[in-house]
Amino acid sequence: MRIQDFMLQPDYKLVQFSFSLVRDVEQKLRSKHLFYENQVKNYVKDQINAFIIKMNVKKALSTVYKAELHMLVKHRLDVLTQRYSLLKCV
Repeated sequence: MRIQDFMLQPDYKLVQFSFSLVRDVEQKLRSKHLFYENQVKNYVKDQINAFIIKMNVKKALSTVYKAELHMLVKHRLDVLTQRYSLLKCV
């Protein structure tokens, strides 16, 4: 049995997207394309919005999905922020 056999398809897509988004952010941090904490937050927000638009779901469900995705990536982004010592705009 695989994990996608136990999850609904949209939920599996959300989890899969969250992992790919964190990998993408880490690659951009490593290559110095992103170096401000604000840049990372805006990039993540834009990517999540684009992903939700592609899913073509109703407004209420898209709000729930956005909140879920932000919660899924928040902890891992905090770890990356610490590891790469990102600059903060005050």
